[in-house]
Amino acid sequence: MSLRDHLEKVRYYRAVCEAGTFRAAAETLHLSQSSVTVAIAKLEAAIDQQLLIRTKRGVRTTPAGAMLLEFARDLDYRLDAFEARLVAPDDPMAGLVRLGAYDSIAIYWLPHILGALKRAYPRLSLSISIGSSAKLIDRVRAGELDLALVAAPSADVRLDIKVLFQDSFAVYATAVGTRPLVSMFRARVSAEETLADCLRSKGVDLAGAMEVESFEIAKALALQGVGAAVLPRRVANFESDSTRLEELRELPRGFGRHPICLVNMREGRTPPIEAIQQKMIASRKGSQIPYKDGKL
Repeated sequence: MSLRDHLEKVRYYRAVCEAGTFRAAAETLHLSQSSVTVAIAKLEAAIDQQLLIRTKRGVRTTPAGAMLLEFARDLDYRLDAFEARLVAPDDPMAGLVRLGAYDSIAIYWLPHILGALKRAYPRLSLSISIGSSAKLIDRVRAGELDLALVAAPSADVRLDIKVLFQDSFAVYATAVGTRPLVSMFRARVSAEETLADCLRSKGVDLAGAMEVESFEIAKALALQGVGAAVLPRRVANFESDSTRLEELRELPRGFGRHPICLVNMREGRTPPIEAIQQKMIASRKGSQIPYKDGKL
């Protein structure tokens, strides 16, 4: 018996992987936990491979299980894209595109582009994922994302990399005074250098600094007067919530210049992917993006 005879069980398997436990997956699928357990056991028997390792904290995939999970996600994506095309078979822009972005660009720039895309292509469906630049690029390479907005990607012959705009860092706080620096110091400023590396090269002492998971957290702490945030200029200067932040002049200014890029695989491009790429490139200098300096 082959895997093609167990496609419904593949859906259950993906639910278990993403829920983390059989119980949580059963609730999502509206099935009994025993039904899900039996289904996964039959799936493992059908392909003669162990797929999941059960732990006290839940489940984790074996190497074969990781491959099957990737297949399951790709299958769902292709089915969604096919269903979208069935609704409008004569519209090349009907379909699903999986887009990734790191959090800052997703908050401050992406909404304006998505609005323009939906107005131009009403039948286009979009799936948005958030993550670090490194993880998003890995997902593009793995075929899990069609496009990703990332900072300072490394060159790769398999990837089509388009620079949308440049950004740089500075230090911001609500008032002048001594306070700890706070930022996502492990963020890549370039393919070779982290933000921490860049600051140390400028003579900045990071002793007592606070490491956080995102620039958004750093900005929030700066707005509350907890620390002086090291931020990309476009994050700090977004006009809707930056009225209380001031750039500190006693520390290096405008350092760590780095490109914000749109990345996709050179192979397998579709009309929706190409249209999104062209729209983003055309919009990179759009004055409709509400930054204080009037520039994107």
